[in-house]
Amino acid sequence: MNKISVEDALAFAEEHFPNAPEKLIEYLEIEVRFSPLNCDGWCLQFDDRAIIRINSEVSDVRKRFTLAHELGHLIYGVTSVVGEFVNPFGGKSKEEQIIDKFAAELLLPESKVLETIKEIPVTSKVLQTFAKKAKVSQSTIALRVASLSYQIGLNNASVALYADDKIKWQWSDTLRMTGDTPAEILAECTKSYPNPARISFGHNEVIVASFAENPTFNTKILFLQLVNEDDGFKQLREERLRELEEQIFVGELSYKRSFEGCIGWIKPRIENLSLDEASAMFSQRYLRNSERWGEAQYIRLRSEQGSEYIRLRLEIWTKN
Repeated sequence: MNKISVEDALAFAEEHFPNAPEKLIEYLEIEVRFSPLNCDGWCLQFDDRAIIRINSEVSDVRKRFTLAHELGHLIYGVTSVVGEFVNPFGGKSKEEQIIDKFAAELLLPESKVLETIKEIPVTSKVLQTFAKKAKVSQSTIALRVASLSYQIGLNNASVALYADDKIKWQWSDTLRMTGDTPAEILAECTKSYPNPARISFGHNEVIVASFAENPTFNTKILFLQLVNEDDGFKQLREERLRELEEQIFVGELSYKRSFEGCIGWIKPRIENLSLDEASAMFSQRYLRNSERWGEAQYIRLRSEQGSEYIRLRLEIWTKN
């Protein structure tokens, strides 16, 4: 096994996001074996050789977090427990907490989080999109964002897991829910869905909460944040998008699917363009005449609201 410092490993992660653990394995010449196990995995090192074992029967995102975790053991030189379950929540030794923190940083470098989270408050929809891009679980992305709450511009943040609408665990440095509060906040989120819930808190602050649901396991990951009142009550980008979609597509699913096909075509072609250049490309290809659309559809897409909607859809794929 080749050697690398913690600092150099995290710099490596910045350069190779979102594939840092896999690339680091190659660089360090570590053998990885996947097979059915009665745990998540472990690692062993003898002399200049290292082996990581990973349970092949868990989800891909869990495999990746376990891989990053076991890499942390090897890089820090901290002995791995053979047969350990890698779970970044709940009570752990100080050493294991350090290894979990390293794993999260390896998968989600701070610079990548800060350049992705461009709007506060943060919603579960944003976290879901980022989790897919980073190839991590929704809980991992939520915990990483919560740990960087001050850098992002949040006053505080918390993450909670609900199973069958009962709270199972929560994580935060200081923002914790007690008593009936978890049930009350989940009820507010359900009532507001798909928009986030907003709850006045203290002096000029607002709790903004939203959840991502996993129907297979009947679980919900709730992301709760504390922000200033001006930020808390402003209309968010995704809320504006939903509002515009109702005005432009008015429930016409075939029209919406046709538009999504246009977005799918143009998305990979505009990553090096400015927003104005991307908007011009979209207009040139799809808005020069009404043949692609019905007359009423074309009018709505060419309207002020249509232009705003197109720009909002294109901006996340264009260069800053």
